[in-house]
Amino acid sequence: MTRFPLAVVVGLIAATISQPAASDSSEQRLGKVHFATSCKPEAQELFDRAMLYQHSFWYSASRRTFEEVLEADPQCAIAYWGIALSYLYNPHGPPPAENLPLGLEAVKKGQALGAQTPREQEYINAIAAMYVDYDKVDHRTRVQRFLAAEEQVATHNADDDEAQIAYAITLNVAASPSDKTYANQLKGAALLEPIFKRQPEHPASPIT
Repeated sequence: MTRFPLAVVVGLIAATISQPAASDSSEQRLGKVHFATSCKPEAQELFDRAMLYQHSFWYSASRRTFEEVLEADPQCAIAYWGIALSYLYNPHGPPPAENLPLGLEAVKKGQALGAQTPREQEYINAIAAMYVDYDKVDHRTRVQRFLAAEEQVATHNADDDEAQIAYAITLNVAASPSDKTYANQLKGAALLEPIFKRQPEHPASPIT
């Protein structure tokens, strides 16, 4: 049993309504993220920065930086996953309609290029659930499909903190408003609490 699960949940919700200011000093205060990839070292550094922005809900900066990753390493297919992720905006609400074809395009480019590791390919395939048939399938249904895909990524990559964070956030997003037991939220909190103890400077942490 986690010790303070509700505190973690509250921290997550609070984080979703904040946006960092676009300045060098604010960027330094965002924290630290490391998302391991198989891409070139210079691309890896940019990828970490893009994920720092993404976790801080600075979506335009995140997308631009993922595009810089591809300039540094055109074979870095996982960067297309990052671009698709950035187009979702705040995960607690539907993305703008105009973002859906752009996100799908990014997913298709990543799948066509092919990731260099099974883990990275899983990330790309998982986010496809949010975009495939967006014009035929409602947002709520796609969120539930995304949750199932994220669970598989997290299960197959148990030592990957970013996979666990993504799954925990999606559990919160996919939770039924009528579930007053908050089962999804508490499950997500149980995943996040040990990560935040290991990574207190992670921008998704409620104590950063």
